[in-house]
Amino acid sequence: MVDDKLAVTIMIAMILAGGGKVLIQLVQHQQLKNGPEPERSEEILNNGPENDVVGEVVEVIDGDTINIIVTDVNGTKKGIWIGKEDTVRLAGGIDAPEFYENGYIKARDFLRSLLPQGSKIYLDLDDLAKSKTGRPYRDLTSSERLVAVVYVRVDNRWANINAEVLRWGQNVFPNRDWLAYTDIASEFNPYKWLEENHG
Repeated sequence: MVDDKLAVTIMIAMILAGGGKVLIQLVQHQQLKNGPEPERSEEILNNGPENDVVGEVVEVIDGDTINIIVTDVNGTKKGIWIGKEDTVRLAGGIDAPEFYENGYIKARDFLRSLLPQGSKIYLDLDDLAKSKTGRPYRDLTSSERLVAVVYVRVDNRWANINAEVLRWGQNVFPNRDWLAYTDIASEFNPYKWLEENHG
């Protein structure tokens, strides 16, 4: 609070003294202190699937979770920073096997085949997801992973990775409940992904 009053006092004094250059530097210093706001850039697509974040795959953790480096952010999405590593969970209530469950390696490897390290991906964030601390687009776990539909470009078409994983999982492991988390609020309906040619 004291810093803000001091900053306002200095700005007024600089304006009165004609020190516009110092005023600009002071404003720039304040912006650096708060962190740069993401801006919409060329990577965010205007054509193709809806997307809020562009990233590069660092690692596939399991059949429904990946680590990425954020390379672009739609300027309206707060709290996500370009250049930061983030964890993404597939939206739609999808639940792939954990490391101690049957099918873990197969599910992880399937997702790795769709998203090799370095793949460019486009995320449609789940606007209804919110962490326990209130952070938007995040899940309820302590790690507060981003929750999103992941898209990649494959052979001149857009692939919905969430839909691919869900279809594959229900085919290969039909006795598993791949939609165990559909009771958690989500803007996405995974049952539509199971319809033929939806994707």
